[in-house]
Amino acid sequence: MNGFGVMSPGVWLMRSLGLAAKLGLLGLLMLVAVASAYGLPLLLGPGVWTLLLVLLTVLVLAYLMLAFYLGFSTDFEQIAKGIRQISEGNLRAKVSVHGQDELAAVTASLDKMTLTISAMVADIRSNSALVAAAGKSLATGNRDLAGRTEQQAANLEQTAASVEQLSSTVQQNAHTAQGADAQATQLRRAAEQGTAA
Repeated sequence: MNGFGVMSPGVWLMRSLGLAAKLGLLGLLMLVAVASAYGLPLLLGPGVWTLLLVLLTVLVLAYLMLAFYLGFSTDFEQIAKGIRQISEGNLRAKVSVHGQDELAAVTASLDKMTLTISAMVADIRSNSALVAAAGKSLATGNRDLAGRTEQQAANLEQTAASVEQLSSTVQQNAHTAQGADAQATQLRRAAEQGTAA
């Protein structure tokens, strides 16, 4: 309300009324002005008092219309400024509108919406930090798993080499056994021939 000077009482009155009440008051003053201009001279007769009443009514009407315009345009500009700040990402923007009219209700709703959005952004940031921590933990687990897998692969290679060496040894033993069997067979034949002789 600062900066209105002589208009402050009128602006305060207009801000304290709802839109319907504002329009009703201005319409009533218009009717009084018209009635004063056309109807009262017939009742009171032409004169200074009639002219003063018409002039006073027109001045009050003009004063309240100007107060309505000043209050509305100032409040509307504050709301637009707040919306611009919020749309640019400033979730700490506060809209300051005084009064009890519809613009004050819109301002309260805008402030509440900003708080809700701010809380949602804080939740999203918190959840993304948790996801990042879980991702780091998962990456560490994957590195550990890869190391263990490489170790198991090396162990399997050693086991395969040992099995291959064992298989070679078994084959050699089989050849040696076959050779021994052939010699034993020859020896038995020689013994049988010796016995026969």
